[in-house]
Amino acid sequence: MQITQVKIKELISADYNPRKWEEKDIEDLKQSIQTFGIVDPIIANSAEERKNIVIRGHFRLKVAGMLGYEEVPVVYVNLPDIEKEKELNLRLNKNLGKWDYELLASFDKEMLMGIGFESDDLLMNFGLNEADNADIDAERFNVITVKPPEAPRLKERRSFYCNSIEEYEAIKKAFQKSEDSAELDLSKLLEFIQ
Repeated sequence: MQITQVKIKELISADYNPRKWEEKDIEDLKQSIQTFGIVDPIIANSAEERKNIVIRGHFRLKVAGMLGYEEVPVVYVNLPDIEKEKELNLRLNKNLGKWDYELLASFDKEMLMGIGFESDDLLMNFGLNEADNADIDAERFNVITVKPPEAPRLKERRSFYCNSIEEYEAIKKAFQKSEDSAELDLSKLLEFIQ
């Protein structure tokens, strides 16, 4: 794999890139780049008709530009097929793995929060180790229990699938009780079924 320094103005962001970021993400990445530089190269296409289209690293490219970088490290891949280019973009952004929270728990909490972990994430994923110190509203523990009336048990259940509003109206009409009878008007339903 060859890493090349490329001018930011020569790189083109892919208009299909589905990743997005928020202000906090920008600040976290700024801090990382200011501390360590760009240690993960941008991946761009070298195919003639797709030359310099960014496949992965749009966010790093944006933040590097905000920080005044003129060049960034780039690794080129040759993908003339735009569908393959899109697939690689998705795979590189999706296949990021999961955290091993037991190992992550051995890191300093302040450092983890400094690089973008949220306090709630740390509490939830580390087994609520610090839940004892959290402020708890005692009113949240008041529970009112209401039991619903017992539902009537059905002897049978039927499903009707309608192809039109007319069919629906016919079935609905068949199940409406007539004023002089509490029974289902089966004759209306049979007319519909036949």
